[in-house]
Amino acid sequence: MIITTGSLQAINILAKVFVDPGDEVITENPCFIGTISVLKSYGANINGLAIDNEGIGIDLLKGALNNPVKPKFLYLTPYFHNPAGIVYSGIPQTSCN
Repeated sequence: MIITTGSLQAINILAKVFVDPGDEVITENPCFIGTISVLKSYGANINGLAIDNEGIGIDLLKGALNNPVKPKFLYLTPYFHNPAGIVYSGIPQTSCN
């Protein structure tokens, strides 16, 4: 467990550990600009896959995973997506009372 001061610090730590220059990382498109900045700073090749109101395109994701170049990791924001503001389908949505 690593305690960070925010999501961007956590993303930076993960990228520092896992991403080497030229590695492919799959993200959503649109994606949090902070994530894109961090990944680019470590030399990642970003493959942004389109999202709709239910999340990332599953057919697009299957295609990206079947490429000869295997991605290092997949970055998703299933809850309170920034900047799209969606919640992935199939995830229970709760309200605060």
